[in-house]
Amino acid sequence: MERLMREFLEISFVALLSPDALLFVWDHCFLYGWTDTVPAMVCCDIILLSKRSLVNFHGDVIECLEVLKKNSFEITTRQLQEVSERSE
Repeated sequence: MERLMREFLEISFVALLSPDALLFVWDHCFLYGWTDTVPAMVCCDIILLSKRSLVNFHGDVIECLEVLKKNSFEITTRQLQEVSERSE
């Protein structure tokens, strides 16, 4: 999980989210800090929202990123807002 989160941060969530959702995430990361818990929560939110794609997944981190990238436009800004509101 740690390695997957590092990969998310190295690419700054680009290609994992639609442009609108990406800007929403970047806004929060710049407002609250890239070293705070926000990026970690976003990583968890992306995995949670992608659970249908990952339910039968068996592979390494790079393969997991590829699965997430293929489904990147399925995650909307509204979904991220709803998930983050529930976790507060």
